Amino acid sequence: MKKETKKDKWDIDNFLIVDAPKKTKEEIDREVKKNADELLSNPEFIEILKRLEKM
Repeated sequence: MKKETKKDKWDIDNFLIVDAPKKTKEEIDREVKKNADELLSNPEFIEILKRLEKM
């Protein structure tokens, strides 16, 4: 039997396949829009964007 390594245990591909949430495209789109709206209404985030723009 193959010895399980930390890499095997935390393999991102396995994680995504096994534990991926079962969401529709519409649910994901709604979440993305909500997260974007939250970020864009955050003054600290806007300040960071302005600083990055100047770089």
